[in-house]
This record gives sequence, C-alpha cells and structure tokens, in this order.
Amino acid sequence: MDGRALVVLALGLACGGLGCVRGLPTRSEAIVNATELEHARPGEAPDRDLKNRPPKATTCLNIGHLREAAAQSPDAPPAYRELMREEARRAYQRAIELDPNCTAAYVALARLYDKTDDHERALALYQKVLKKHPKDAALCIEVGMSHCRFKEWEAGLGYLRRACEMEPENRQYAKTYGFALARAGRADEAVTWLSKAMSPAEAHCNVARMLHHMEQNDRSREFALTALSLDPNLAAARELLAELDGGRAQGAAGDPAASASAAVLPAASPFPHP
Repeated sequence: MDGRALVVLALGLACGGLGCVRGLPTRSEAIVNATELEHARPGEAPDRDLKNRPPKATTCLNIGHLREAAAQSPDAPPAYRELMREEARRAYQRAIELDPNCTAAYVALARLYDKTDDHERALALYQKVLKKHPKDAALCIEVGMSHCRFKEWEAGLGYLRRACEMEPENRQYAKTYGFALARAGRADEAVTWLSKAMSPAEAHCNVARMLHHMEQNDRSREFALTALSLDPNLAAARELLAELDGGRAQGAAGDPAASASAAVLPAASPFPHP
C-alpha cells in the first residue's frame, strides 16, 4: 500500500472513530475527501476541482469496509448500525459501477447481503461474478460458505469441493471443506479432508468437537477416543472427553443444562449453530 492509500485509509478510520460523537460525513463527502487525497501529489495540497476525477473503485471499496466495520461496533445504537450498513452497501455498489470487473466489491456486497439475511440477493451477485470467473477457487469458497451458512449443504459442499479440486495443495480450503462436511453430518469424510491440513489425531478431535457441538455426544466420544489412540498426548482430545464425561455426570443428576453445554466451534468454521 503506497503513502497516498495509507492517508486515504487513515482518513476513513478517523471519520469512523468520530462518527458517534460528531456525526460521520455523508457518503458523497467521504468519497470526495478520499478522492482529493488520492489524486494529490506528494507535498501538494489536494485539488478541489474533482469534476473530471471520479473516485477509484478501490477507494469506494475501502470506504465500504470502514462503514461495515463501524456497523459492528457493540456500543453503537441500532439506528447507527443500520445507517453504516446502508452506507457500506452504497459504497460497494458505487465500486461496481466504477469497475464492473471488481470481484472484491461483488464479494463484499454479497457478504453484506448475507449478514442481513438477504440470501437470495447475495447468491445472485455470486452467480453473476462466478460466470466471469468460473475457475476462481477463492470465489467458489465464498459461494460455498454462503450456502453452508444457510444450511444448504448439498450446494455448499459442491462449491467447496470444486475449490479443493482446483487447488489440491491448499490446506485452508481442505480445512474449510472438512469442517463443512462435519457440520453437515458426514463425519468420516470430514476426517479424510481435515487430515490433509492437520494430523489424523487432530482431524478426529476436531470432528469430535463438532459432533459435541451438534449434541451427538456418543459419536463425539468415539472420535475423541480414536484421536487419543492416534496421539495419546493430544490434550484437546483429553479435555473434550472430560467435558463429555462431566456432561453425562450432570445429566444423571438431573441438570437440564447438561444437554446444552457450551461448545466452541473451531475458529475456521463459518457455519451456523444447529
């Protein structure tokens, strides 16, 4: 990232940080301010005559990211978060208008639609850009994860598998596909794919954790025991077995919380709770 881009990003961060107190600039003001700095030469003041200098798609994309980040602020009131999401949507759409081949803007907008449960519109965007880049493995991962978040397992797994076939050496793709298989209830296949990105013992342990999260505790215990048989020193498997045994003990005592014990999904898993 060059110096001018850093200045643009700093401007956006400053605006986002002051938004709750002083009021964020409007969408047009933010784009104009960023564009002035973008076109300014080192050591020169920004040019105020921007009639023939439209903002770049990347500038609008960055503004969208900043607005979306502001919408995630836990202390912000609902109306402010909604306003920031709307600003982000417009910025992403403006980026697409400026550069119809800006794949990142399509993906960012589709993700935003998914976050607001507008899944149909998100998929329409994904399909539009996928037609232009059918061999883009990262894009297939995005589409697959979108389907999986809404438990459309057959379609989602198909796209994830497609990405893995395009890039068979990509360990992160194999891991993502493996977790999706586990979440979809295909535990044995999940172990196979997770083992491409980690040890077989860790793969069994991760699947066991996912099964525990899905409240399939008997199967979870089987996979955890297999993990320990493969690696007796695997602390995560021992901890999971202790958690499972503790849950059984509480259940026997009549604790209604036993069946709803808190399970932590692996960090790489983007999929919803059952």
